[in-house]
Amino acid sequence: MINIIALAALACTVVFLSVWGGGIFPSSVCIVSALLCFAAAVVVGMRSGKGGSGRGVRVTAVSLAWAATILLVALSAVPLFGRLDALTGIRRCDENTLVRLAIRDADDLGILESPRLRFSLSRNRAGTLRILLLVITMLGGAVLSASLSPRSREYYLSFLVLLGIAMAVLGFWHQWIRPADKTMWWVFDVPHGHPVGCFVNRSHYASFLAMLAAMSLALFVKHLCSVRTIIFAVFYGVAFLVMSFSIVVSQSRGGLISHAAATVGMLVYLLAKRRPRVAVPLCVAVVLLAACVAVGIAKVPTADLRAETVARISTLRHPTQTASAQSRFGVWRDSIALWKDYALLGVGANGFRMTFTRYRTSTARHQFIQAENEYVELLTEGGLLGVVMVIVVVVLAAGRWRRNAKGDGLQSHVSMAIGGATVVVAVHNGMDFPMHVPLYALVYASIIGMALTAVPGLAEKRCVHIPRVLVLALLCATGLCIATTAAIGGTAAYRTDRSDYVMNADTDELARALIWSPTSWQTWYHFGTSTWKTGKREHLEFGASCVERAVTYDPNNYLLWEAVGWARFSVGDDYGARKAYERMNSLRSWKKAPAILDHQY
Repeated sequence: MINIIALAALACTVVFLSVWGGGIFPSSVCIVSALLCFAAAVVVGMRSGKGGSGRGVRVTAVSLAWAATILLVALSAVPLFGRLDALTGIRRCDENTLVRLAIRDADDLGILESPRLRFSLSRNRAGTLRILLLVITMLGGAVLSASLSPRSREYYLSFLVLLGIAMAVLGFWHQWIRPADKTMWWVFDVPHGHPVGCFVNRSHYASFLAMLAAMSLALFVKHLCSVRTIIFAVFYGVAFLVMSFSIVVSQSRGGLISHAAATVGMLVYLLAKRRPRVAVPLCVAVVLLAACVAVGIAKVPTADLRAETVARISTLRHPTQTASAQSRFGVWRDSIALWKDYALLGVGANGFRMTFTRYRTSTARHQFIQAENEYVELLTEGGLLGVVMVIVVVVLAAGRWRRNAKGDGLQSHVSMAIGGATVVVAVHNGMDFPMHVPLYALVYASIIGMALTAVPGLAEKRCVHIPRVLVLALLCATGLCIATTAAIGGTAAYRTDRSDYVMNADTDELARALIWSPTSWQTWYHFGTSTWKTGKREHLEFGASCVERAVTYDPNNYLLWEAVGWARFSVGDDYGARKAYERMNSLRSWKKAPAILDHQY
């Protein structure tokens, strides 16, 4: 019964996220995290009641470390009383003070009624809450997969392979046969990127397929040398072929590199284990499958697909010289300056998007809202403390995986599948931010959970016992809190860092958004421009000061300097307007000041 509940919960949530935009919508993350909390509570309660030692629920060190990480993320989003601002650091305190003064001045001018001024450690409270839901979802998935029996694990891996085949076929259809640009699954509109299937960009799509391809290759190895199960070997080999083909034609260089790294890593693993009986036939099979992929691309009837794919892959001969790589290098370099200012605690989960513009040296109009590298983003958003917490979780999980693999707690092909998926994730995280996608994160967490299953005897020595009622109450309370918050308050609170929300919000909503994201240039800008509607001079001057505050948080944005110039000119400050337009012209030489100011140059 435990296996049925765990498998059903995992399968339902994975399918739901696969259909519903990969989980990028706050409502879907709320639903999935609440469901997994309740399912985990049921599984933990049944398992502890069935085979418990009578001393409570056995909780491993990995679970405790992950719970501590969740607590750290949650605390960074908790609103603090004003007197506690001084404890958050000088820089955060100064940023909060600027917001507090601006809202007080707006209140004095009668523009709005001052809301409750309580700031958090995070520079993006809404984004931090989304990450909190994400890590809760990951923990729920890991707990459920850890409770699976050996046979159920294979069922789950087979389910993931079937999902990968469906995703590969439909993704290819979505990208090349019936393309629907800027949509996911032909339904959900996406304003930016190159969406494929349920993913916002093709890089995440290809990396997700690469992770599932590792599952099919591991199961292929299991059945390769057995005559009785050769039909399964053929099936998993074809699945690997289909997913490999879709990865290549997706034209994601990061996905292709991570897929190749995982495949080579799994072959090296077999050779290192001195299993030539499996390794040699597998090497031959992989070479043949790679040849089939190449022939398939060469014979595909669409000439544009062939030409674009070959041209895209050929850039891998000099990967560091591509425009994509150069822009990423610049972001990573500028992120160091950001980290230095928030070295210990970071800017909070998902706070990168609200703080990086102040430090970017690029003058391009395109602005990165992610570091395009999970390791760099972890350093800037979590600080040294966050990095240490994640390292502790990884080390403890790796140690438990190793002990289970050595004993009888984990089948060799399951361990191989976990290793292949880990290589994909580790490599691709260095080039992109796939772990921010709920579907991707949940599937990987559920794969890792299989390595953390409790082994009798071993678990007794390396765990603590927590009262069963306390664990169940905590899981149920978390799920109930998420469900209640989403049902009563909706997801508006999680959208205060979204551009579309900020552009359409009124002055009162923008004031609250400033409290949630004190360093957001967009919120400062729209907060200032929203006060100009009355046309009063004091409101124009106040709005101009807010727009000037916005430009301090994005000094290389020529559009903001143009807005500052107009604001200064509108209040009669011709000198300030001229200086702003000069700065705008230095960023974009083709942008000129209004003719009315020509006599001042």
